[in-house]
Amino acid sequence: MTVAIGSAALGVSAAAQPAAEPQPAMPMEQITVTGSRILRSDVTSPAPISVISEETLKQRGTTSIADALQIIPQAMGSQTTSQTNNGGRGTASVNLRGLGSQRSLVLVNGRRMVATDNLGTSLDVDLNNIPQAIIERVEVLRDGASAIYGSDAIGGVINIITKRDFEGFAVNAEAGMSAQGDGEQYSGDMTFGGKFGKDDRGRAWVNVGYFKQRPVFSRDRDFSSAPKDADLLDNGKVDVHTTGSSFTPTGTAFRLDTGDAVVMAPNGIDFSPLTDANRFNYANFQYNMTPQKRISAASQAEYDLTDFMTAYVEGLYVKRNSSQSLAPPPLVVPNTTGFFVPSDNPFNPFGEDVLLFRRLADVGSARLYSQEVNTYRIVGGLKGKVSKDWSYDVSYTTGRNELNAQVAGLGRLDHINQGFLDPVGCLTSPGCVQTNLFGNNLTQQQVDFIRYTEFSKQTVQQDIGEANLTGTLFETAAGKIGLATGVAWRRESYNDMVDTITESGASSDGERLSSKGSYDVKEIYGELNVPIVSSRPFVDYLGVNIAGRYSDFSTIGGVFSWKVGAEYAPVSSLRFRGVYSKAFRAPDALELFAGRKINFPTFSDPCDNPSNSTVIANCLVQGVRNPATFAQRDTQVNSVEEGNANLKEERASTWTVGVVFAPSFVPNLSITVDYYNIDVKDAIDVLDVQVILDQCLSSPVMAANPLCGLIEPRDQSGQLTRIVTQTSNIGRLRNRGIDFAVNYAHPIGNAGTMSYMVAGTYLLKFDKQPFPGLPFETFAGYTGGLNIDANPKLRLSWLVAYSDEHWAATYTGRLIGKSQSFTTRDNPNAGSVRYPINAFTYHDLQGGYKFNNGLELVVGVRNAFDKRPPFYFDYDDTNTDPSTYDTVGRYFYTAIHAKF
Repeated sequence: MTVAIGSAALGVSAAAQPAAEPQPAMPMEQITVTGSRILRSDVTSPAPISVISEETLKQRGTTSIADALQIIPQAMGSQTTSQTNNGGRGTASVNLRGLGSQRSLVLVNGRRMVATDNLGTSLDVDLNNIPQAIIERVEVLRDGASAIYGSDAIGGVINIITKRDFEGFAVNAEAGMSAQGDGEQYSGDMTFGGKFGKDDRGRAWVNVGYFKQRPVFSRDRDFSSAPKDADLLDNGKVDVHTTGSSFTPTGTAFRLDTGDAVVMAPNGIDFSPLTDANRFNYANFQYNMTPQKRISAASQAEYDLTDFMTAYVEGLYVKRNSSQSLAPPPLVVPNTTGFFVPSDNPFNPFGEDVLLFRRLADVGSARLYSQEVNTYRIVGGLKGKVSKDWSYDVSYTTGRNELNAQVAGLGRLDHINQGFLDPVGCLTSPGCVQTNLFGNNLTQQQVDFIRYTEFSKQTVQQDIGEANLTGTLFETAAGKIGLATGVAWRRESYNDMVDTITESGASSDGERLSSKGSYDVKEIYGELNVPIVSSRPFVDYLGVNIAGRYSDFSTIGGVFSWKVGAEYAPVSSLRFRGVYSKAFRAPDALELFAGRKINFPTFSDPCDNPSNSTVIANCLVQGVRNPATFAQRDTQVNSVEEGNANLKEERASTWTVGVVFAPSFVPNLSITVDYYNIDVKDAIDVLDVQVILDQCLSSPVMAANPLCGLIEPRDQSGQLTRIVTQTSNIGRLRNRGIDFAVNYAHPIGNAGTMSYMVAGTYLLKFDKQPFPGLPFETFAGYTGGLNIDANPKLRLSWLVAYSDEHWAATYTGRLIGKSQSFTTRDNPNAGSVRYPINAFTYHDLQGGYKFNNGLELVVGVRNAFDKRPPFYFDYDDTNTDPSTYDTVGRYFYTAIHAKF
């Protein structure tokens, strides 16, 4: 028989509800539950697990598993989606509990998936690489599981289970469009499969699919059509106003003698004062939803070689073309925020030294980042039984992700240095073209001289061999003593090849160096499940589960992780559960070996009108002439990041305790409540530039603070130039909260079935220590500050569904609780305030009809009430958090599903 981990109608359900009752003549099928390697006939688990069924994936009306996982309230913060334009390269990731997607392990059928390089600071699995049509269910373990799976399983595990047996032919097609007529999506796939071979010993299926998504521009939504900022007025009110960048297409000159800033006219001679009205609106060039195209092919086959041995193979290929768009590049040299143009430069119309803030709109209408990504994954193995009670599984997995990227619309700094800063020397330099960047009167020859397209290729290779053995040691009166053990070997390789111009630092998009590296790990593990008492008065079940794993890395050496779990059910309808574990995350290949690169993080300069006497004194020491009148010119600063081969592992202590109530007097009702506590030490991170600035400038003695040595000298006007950072074991994270869920289903006579689900999480604590010895910063209830995450204390998801033989209707909703901005706005006459962010609720509707011939028609709408996202201080690309809030708006879709 089939054992239900969760009701398909309910979608998100507690894995610890009782198993379906078996038919007398049929044996119980043995399965493994995510978080354990032991085959068992029940679906209980001491760890909290959520299950998203295939039916619920369809009800969500999404074409990406990452978008569908938004129904899990624990998915939050800094995850990349199709809404990620600046900082994303077409990938889709999920971040459990806000700890970072790198701390959420992604598995496919219990095995690791090859990651991709998102040009961040760590490698992530791109969930777009797993076609939704081949998914049977998704199990989300909300607990640390390094003892079972090894590195990375700190925030949780996402185990994507693909279809095993498929017979027939199925076709799916979907099309959607926003209410404003943009963001069109088209997708289609077909699957065919069946049995083959002698006595139908073989089973196989093949799936092919296509997906295309068109963009939504930021300029086409009023909330993101222009960057916004806020000031605290003397009367205590917050003034939200439109702003922009001081880097303008004609150039903004900061006159070092007079101290004023002016925007050049197109002729390069006339000018006007810099105001919010003539700042550059970079939102005109950006996406709220990025374009993407994917083609995929997947297959799976099994063949019973004997009654005790089955050979199997899995194959996957995905080709993705994606792009992102940013405004034309600001002209930024490696050690300052603008070009210093001396008074004697022939092009300088002022007769005094100036800093020129110029945007290279001449070389292209925008910076267009484009990628072609090819992902391959093959699994082959043997599984079967060595006896009645013992099963084995031996497999080899190889995966490869090849990313070819280019950035068009850039400028060459070396040619600009020649043609603009040294126009006299340019006359005698072969091939040099004099280029006047005051104004925007460049000829085609000048444009060709400074224009540049960047090329790079990143490759991630993963190879895994593993062998697992599971069975029953012996049976007691309380039940079977289950054991699982196994060994594994894994190699991860990374190679980043960058063109020579970018490596030389001549790209206007910043320097980046080629790099490569690899590591391997050998592992052995064991897991024991021990029922102690069962079927006794007041003790329907009492048992423990223990596991341990030793991992020997070629980089960090040996690491031992372990866990202890327990379950106690006084009666069959009430079950208490708990797990304590020691988990870890080893540094990945990108964190270890990434070459030096330039980044441009946002920041707030403490020397901008400070009130603290220590800060004022330190600003003077750093070269700010008058902190009382000093004004920060731009919201970004030049920073240097690179990998670190001396990293060690992150270590985490995690524990959960919970209760599952499934009363027999209310069939199909389950209620779960779990408390979780996660403490991550030696967290791998890039030191935040804001932390460096705040801690240095508030130091009583700057010379005694090592963070001050990371700030390079300011320029002649006191503006910051560059801050040096490196990936290091510097952080600590503390995350605590309560998860809860209610699932219920009941028939309506003979008229169909109603299903209900409510799931939520309440964040009690989320603290981060950004550097050893510094105080913890609190992020629970705040938005922004920690990788621009939204961390409201309360998140809820709910689902109400009706279905009968033909009709189906679903209403789903999400609540993102209220919060406030992490950063403040200050005024010496009004104090300090944080911007309030109200609770947001999204409503989705879907209806469908299933014909007798296997054809099903579906229509739906996401964000039915066209809720616009909130504004907050910390992210001025879309003025909101695109990883949390919907930046597209009301979205209609229709789908056709057919199976023959």
